[in-house]
Amino acid sequence: MIDNIQWLGHSGFIIQGSPLIYIAPWRVTTYDTQPDLILLGHDHYDHCSQLDVEKLRAPHTQIISNEQVHKTIPDTTIIRPWQSISIDK
Repeated sequence: MIDNIQWLGHSGFIIQGSPLIYIAPWRVTTYDTQPDLILLGHDHYDHCSQLDVEKLRAPHTQIISNEQVHKTIPDTTIIRPWQSISIDK
């Protein structure tokens, strides 16, 4: 599993697999495939880069975060700390 995790710098990571997950992408320069999920922890610019989300986002990509991020990035699935969700992939 550890071989499937790639650090992007700062707080960003990619988890390779199915689903392909980006966590807090920031200053993304290269990518091979578009993610199935983008996870954003909070709305600070370096953890919720709208520009980087748009670089990576595909029509099938789900953005998952909180209400504050949803105000900045529409179509974000809001999840609260006590909730969990299942992703079909």
